Amino acid sequence: MKKILTTILVLAIIMPLASAMAVPSGTPNCDIDTGNAESEIGQVGTYTSAYKLEDWNSVDNWTPVLGNYPEGTQVYTRSFTEDGNTITIKAYYNTEEKEFYYFDWTSTCPLGVVLVKAGSPTSACYNVYTYDDETSGFYLEAVDYKGISHTTFGWDRCQNNVPEFPTIALPIAAIIGLAFIMQRRKE
Repeated sequence: MKKILTTILVLAIIMPLASAMAVPSGTPNCDIDTGNAESEIGQVGTYTSAYKLEDWNSVDNWTPVLGNYPEGTQVYTRSFTEDGNTITIKAYYNTEEKEFYYFDWTSTCPLGVVLVKAGSPTSACYNVYTYDDETSGFYLEAVDYKGISHTTFGWDRCQNNVPEFPTIALPIAAIIGLAFIMQRRKE
C-alpha cells in the first residue's frame, strides 16, 4: 500500500513537468497569405498581440553565442520587446549555406502560436507551432528544413497569471503525504 501511495505521489509531481518538456512539431500550412504580423497570426488564431521578425538573412543584427558547436554551425541570440513581452531567440546558423535553419525561444509572456516561413522563393508554406500558453519552445524550423525567411509570434497580452489550484495543491498534497508516510514508518 505504501509503495502505491508513494508511486502516485511521485507521478503527481512528475507528470506536469514531463508535459512541459514536450517538443511540438510544426504543422505545415501553405494557405497562409504573407502580410504583416497581425494578418498572418489572424489566419491561424485570435491573439491580441503579434510580432514579425523578418531580417533573418543578416547575422549583423544577432549576437554570437560562444561555445563548441558542430562544424559548420554558429549559434546567435537576439531579443525584442513588443506589447510588454520580451522574446529571446537562440538561432542555429549554417555557416556553409549562410542561413538560419532552426531556433529555440523564450518569452516573458506565454505564446499561443509561432509561424516559421521558409526562405526559399519556391516555398510559400509555413510551419505552424501552436502552444498552450508556453513561455519557451525548442527546435522550431521551416518547412522541409529550409532556411528561415521570417517568423511571426502570436500571444494574448501579458497578464499577472495566478497559478491554477492543482498547480499549488498537488505538490503540497504530495509533501504532506510523504511526511505522513515517514511519520508512520517511524512508529
